[in-house]
Amino acid sequence: MAQPTALNTGKHTFRDLLRHCNEVPSSHQIHADTNVLTGRFSNQRYRSGVSIHAADMLEEQDLDVEFNAEPRLTLCVLFEGELAFSVDGRRYHLEANEQNGCQAFALTCNGEQAVCRHIRQGRRVKKLSISVHKEWLEVEAQHSALMKRVLNGYFMAENRCVIWQPSATMVNLATQISQPPPATPALRVLQQEYHAIELMNASVQEFLLRQYQTPQSRLEKAVAYIEAHSHAPLNLSHVANHAGVSISTLQRLFKAELGKTVVQFIREQKLRKAQQWL
Repeated sequence: MAQPTALNTGKHTFRDLLRHCNEVPSSHQIHADTNVLTGRFSNQRYRSGVSIHAADMLEEQDLDVEFNAEPRLTLCVLFEGELAFSVDGRRYHLEANEQNGCQAFALTCNGEQAVCRHIRQGRRVKKLSISVHKEWLEVEAQHSALMKRVLNGYFMAENRCVIWQPSATMVNLATQISQPPPATPALRVLQQEYHAIELMNASVQEFLLRQYQTPQSRLEKAVAYIEAHSHAPLNLSHVANHAGVSISTLQRLFKAELGKTVVQFIREQKLRKAQQWL
C-alpha cells in the first residue's frame, strides 16, 4: 500500500513546497511563507520504493532552489509548459507544446550531485515524475538485465541526464497515472503503482537505447528534425533535446561532420524552404 497522498489545489507557499519535496534544499533565497506556486500537485510514496509526483502548476516567483539529491533514478514526463534545472552547474531546459510534443528526461544521482530547480514567474508546468532509490534498482537488477545495466553503467556515467521525446506508450502510461479513472481508493493505489513501474521500465529501455546511439545517428536525428520543422521557429535547445545531446555536443557534431554551425544549417534549410514556396 501507499503512504497518504497529498493532493493540493490553490496557492502554495515555499513552506508547502518544502513539505512535499523529496529532498531538503541546501540553499534558497525566499521567505518560507511567500506564495511560489498556484495549481495542483500530489505526492504518493509506495512501500515498494516508488514515489510519484504529479503537478499542474503556474510558477509565481523567480526562485532557484538547490539541494543535494539522494542516490536515485528520476523519470519525468513534461506534458505542457517549461521545466528548467541544473545538475552540477550544467543547465537543462525542457519545453513541451504543440510543436515539440511531450518531453521526458531521466536523471540518475549518486548522492554527490548538486541539483538546482529554476522556478520562473509566469511559467506553466504540467508534469509527472517517478523516482526510485538506488536500493530499488539493486533489487530489480537481480531479475532484470536492463536494470543491471542502469545500475552498473549509468550511475557511473559522467552525463547522468538524458532528454528525449517520449513514445506514445510512455505518454499514455503517464496520463493514466496523473489522471486515473474512477476506482476505489485501494484499487487506484494498485493501478497507479503498477503503471508507475511499467512506465519506469519503458523509460529505462528508451533512454538506454539513446545512450548507445552513435554520434552519426544523433546527427541524423538533428538534421531530420530541422528539416521537418524548418517552417517554424527553431532554437538550439529544441534540436539538442530531440537528438538527445547537449547544445555543445550538437555544435561539435555539426562542425565536424557538416563543416558548419547548427545556426548556419537552420538558415540554409529555411532559405531552401522559402525558395520552394516561390
